[in-house]
Amino acid sequence: MSKKIKVMMVGLLPLNISDVQGGVVSVILNILEGFANSADIRIIHVSFNDDISEPKKIRYRENIEICYVPFKSKYAILDYFLNRKSVDSIIEEFQPDLIHIHEITPQIIRFLHLNKHNVIVTQHGIMSKEMFFATGVTDFLKRLFKAAVERFLYPIFKNVIFISNYN
Repeated sequence: MSKKIKVMMVGLLPLNISDVQGGVVSVILNILEGFANSADIRIIHVSFNDDISEPKKIRYRENIEICYVPFKSKYAILDYFLNRKSVDSIIEEFQPDLIHIHEITPQIIRFLHLNKHNVIVTQHGIMSKEMFFATGVTDFLKRLFKAAVERFLYPIFKNVIFISNYN
């Protein structure tokens, strides 16, 4: 009997999955569906969500569970630091062999303390280019912060997937 590989995926998923109409969220669902019939893989997907006030787990498929974690602060930048304990408790309970992070900027801040060899990050956009599409000072500062995360934190991780040649 072979050991099941345990994968923790991280990225936004809405509470009502039927609302998904494209983007990074549909990529995440496609990956989950791809593993749905794999008996040797067990997945927990973690989604930080501001639509809930209490943690919530649902069984998505026999081998896939989705864990919704509420934001702890109305200020997103603080939440990346505050929710680290939530991440650590999920990791401690699930004991994943791999962690695959999507929509990583600035999500990746929650994972800086982990072994970088067991973490895979997938880059779904180019934050430094998105600054040019900012509307207003606040939006520009958010995008500038994300570009800095992209420039200085991504290189720390050993396994980065770029989904296009443009990236």
